[in-house]
Amino acid sequence: MKVQHSIKFFLLAFSFLFASQSMAQVAPKVEKTKDVLIAQTNEKPKTITVTTVQQFLDAIGSNTTIQLKGHSFHISDLANSGKSSENYNFREVYDGYELLIHDVKNLKIVGLGDTPVRLYAKPEYGNVLAFERCNTITIENVDAGHGASKGSCTGGVFHIQDVDNFFINNTIMYGSGIEGITAINVMNLVCTNSFIRSCTYSIMTLTGSGNVRFENCVFEDNGVYDLVNIDVCENVSFKDCSFEKNRTEASDYSDYSLFKVTKSNKIVLENCFVESNAADYFCNDANALTLKNVEINHNDFTKKKFKNE
Repeated sequence: MKVQHSIKFFLLAFSFLFASQSMAQVAPKVEKTKDVLIAQTNEKPKTITVTTVQQFLDAIGSNTTIQLKGHSFHISDLANSGKSSENYNFREVYDGYELLIHDVKNLKIVGLGDTPVRLYAKPEYGNVLAFERCNTITIENVDAGHGASKGSCTGGVFHIQDVDNFFINNTIMYGSGIEGITAINVMNLVCTNSFIRSCTYSIMTLTGSGNVRFENCVFEDNGVYDLVNIDVCENVSFKDCSFEKNRTEASDYSDYSLFKVTKSNKIVLENCFVESNAADYFCNDANALTLKNVEINHNDFTKKKFKNE
């Protein structure tokens, strides 16, 4: 299993080393925030090291690198404080509040240390972090989720909407969140050297997005509906990635796929490893994926490999 071994070796050896990213400057899509973001571009870049959730919130802004120092940050600790700024607020969900970061440009959130810094939220119906109307965001060396145990949630880990240039590196996204990444109207999303594991509904949902790349990532032990959802997207690639032990619900009436692709173009898997997954189908559409040197072994696609074959 050459591909499997190379992925495992890379992730074990390098998953928590920092990797530099070259970030393109792209004008934001949302017109009403254009003037704000242009003004923020002229601000001098700054780096702020934080040790508390309050310091983290105070540091949120454009042209800022926030360094998380410490073992963990429980975002929900200040959810009921009523705090907000021009770049964040706590948005109410069914069982609490989720942190929404909005209208910022050139923001980095980086965990310090050899292991990822925990970033977690309590409300099961909210996302750990939500981003809207932003340009050039980096998440690095973070372990993000809803808590220690896998359970029932309706909120995900990272919810990204109307954003250009979003980078995730050396990061763990885990359940009980419903999925690791929800991306809506996002251009240039790059996720490298990262894990999405133990999410309860799916691995990710990409909608109306383009130029999306996953490289040297592991997707493991996720369930239970369609797992990789790609709808109205273009140029989505998975390179040197591993899909292992993901499982959908199975019954005579189930209709779930490891990859569900609709109205999308140029979806590519290259040098990937797919093993020990269980679903009704590998993909809903035999023509939706381009497979390049992909090893597909020991899976249980109970109905057939492709739904439409």
